[in-house]
Amino acid sequence: MGSRRWLILAGLALLLWACSTYSQTVRVDSFPRDAMVYLEGSYRGLTPLEIDVPLESRSIIRGVEVLVIKEGYRAERGTITLGEDNFYFFWLRPSKEPGAP
Repeated sequence: MGSRRWLILAGLALLLWACSTYSQTVRVDSFPRDAMVYLEGSYRGLTPLEIDVPLESRSIIRGVEVLVIKEGYRAERGTITLGEDNFYFFWLRPSKEPGAP
C-alpha cells in the first residue's frame, strides 16, 4: 500500500512540474519599431520581440496585459489571449499631429 501512495504522489508532483513549465512564444511588433514592451507591468524588451509567456491558469482565463510605449507616440495597451494568436502588432500614433503647435 505504501508504494502505491508513493506512486500517486510522484505522479502528482510530475503533473504539477509539467504544468509549470509550459509556455507560449508570443511575437510583439510595432510601427514604428524599437518601442518598449511591458508584459503585466514588467519590461520585456524592444519591438520586434519574442516573449515566452508561462501558461498559468489565470493568464489563460483573463489574458496577459501588454503595454507598448515609444517616446513621441501614444502608448497602446492590449490583451494577449494565450492559446490563440501568437503575433500581436501595435500601430503607434504620434502624440501630436505633425505641424501642430
